[in-house]
Amino acid sequence: SDSSKKTLTRWGFIKVLWNIAKPTYIHAGLFQLVTVLAQTLYPLAVKEILNLLEENPNTSVTRQGIPLAIALFLAAIIDGVAQERQKFLAFQSGIAVRAATVASFYHHMLHLSARGKAVPSPLMVGDINS
Repeated sequence: SDSSKKTLTRWGFIKVLWNIAKPTYIHAGLFQLVTVLAQTLYPLAVKEILNLLEENPNTSVTRQGIPLAIALFLAAIIDGVAQERQKFLAFQSGIAVRAATVASFYHHMLHLSARGKAVPSPLMVGDINS
C-alpha cells in the first residue's frame, strides 16, 4: 500500500512536470523537425545542381540553377532560425522543470514533521533551506 502510494505520487509528479514543460517542449520538437528537414534539403539540392552541370556541360544552366541556389539559401536561413528557436524553447522548458522540481523539494522539506526532521540525523532550519 505504501509503495503504491509512492508510485502514484511519483507518476503525479511526472505528470505535473510534463504539463509544465509541454507548451514549450512540443514547440521545440516541431522546430527541431523543421531543422532536420531543412538540413536534409542541402545534399539533395547540391546533388541536383551537380546533376544539372553534368548533363549540360557546355550550356548555361543559370535558368535551372538559380531556383536551386535560392532553395539552398532559404533552407540555410530556415535552418538557422528554427535551430535557435528550438534551443530557446528547450532551455525554457528545462528552466521551468527545474524551478518546479526545486519548489517541490523545498515545499516537501519545509513541511516535514519533527520526527521526519530528526531521521537520520537532526536537521536544523538552515539545513532544510540549504
